[in-house]
Amino acid sequence: MGLSVGIRFLTSPEVKTYPPPPMANHPSAAKRNRQNVRRNARNSSLRSRMRRAIRTARSAIESEADDRTELVAQAVKIIQRTASKNVIHKNTASRYVSRIVQANRPS
Repeated sequence: MGLSVGIRFLTSPEVKTYPPPPMANHPSAAKRNRQNVRRNARNSSLRSRMRRAIRTARSAIESEADDRTELVAQAVKIIQRTASKNVIHKNTASRYVSRIVQANRPS
């Protein structure tokens, strides 16, 4: 159910944004604005998912949960996927992965 809502939101021509995109004077500029709205929604979703995975992994590491290794692996996977889609820079992704893995090492 959640996926269909997201797809409809991303493809809907009457997507509401705040602040509204600038008024276009040319058809190509109007199309660029529509593309930017869709891409911004997609990138925000991916970035939010990545941050949530990092937060979950860090809290599992701090609480020394049994499944912290799996959560760290899942966070690394999501971070790398986000970087592969150019939502974040590859060096930023590498830094995030390094810090999480280093925090998970036994001391």
